[in-house]
Amino acid sequence: MRFPTLALYILLSVKALSVFAAEPITLATGEYPPYNSVTFQHYGLMPKIITEAFATVGYQVNFVFLPWSKAYYLSKIGNVDGTAQWFNSEERKIDHIYSHPILSEKVVWFYLREYQFDWKTLDDLTGIRICALRGFTYTHEFHRAIRAGNLHVSFVNYIDQCFKMILAGRTDITLENIEVAYYKLRSLFKPELVSQFVYHQKPFQVSYNHLLISKKTLDAQKIINDFNRGLKQLKTSGKINQILKNSRMGLYEPKQ
Repeated sequence: MRFPTLALYILLSVKALSVFAAEPITLATGEYPPYNSVTFQHYGLMPKIITEAFATVGYQVNFVFLPWSKAYYLSKIGNVDGTAQWFNSEERKIDHIYSHPILSEKVVWFYLREYQFDWKTLDDLTGIRICALRGFTYTHEFHRAIRAGNLHVSFVNYIDQCFKMILAGRTDITLENIEVAYYKLRSLFKPELVSQFVYHQKPFQVSYNHLLISKKTLDAQKIINDFNRGLKQLKTSGKINQILKNSRMGLYEPKQ
């Protein structure tokens, strides 16, 4: 009977494939809560999504937290397999292969629920008190409107100050990434105060983040192709939406 021998061969082949597929991918990233943080469960929202996407196609992932510039550099020279997450850039494409977009990062207007606010263009913001951050990359049109005296803007160093100014009635609206804003609000205020803040559905800015695999990594294109397949499965199954929901509820954040 040859069946036992054949069965043993198949079993050993499957085990060998499993070991090969489980070879970890090492990715460098940096602190950007709630997207990424060494103190968060699963290292935050983005590592959770990346890990789940890779897991569906048979990969394990290790994350290394570094200053952002160093994380990118180590990926560029091939000391790690890749880095996450980054916006589109022709310069970065020289040394990396980009994944499909993972999430859209939306910057929106936040304000108090009781405040009657709507906007379609910057002209609609005339007469509204705006709190903005020094050093933040706003649009050219926004800065032109400020220079022209069409917008009333108070610049501060930290988004925490904007949210406190809104609650105190010293300003009306502020701009922030949705996920970052809710993380900051939860860290600043009790739930009953957080619930007073809402955001406008029309985004001020939308950018898409990506996983980057270094071109120096062996089988870089295959890794990206496999990741894209896993990412598509996550999106189709609704798991990404659930991960986002969990993040906005603060479920990945350190316990106080």
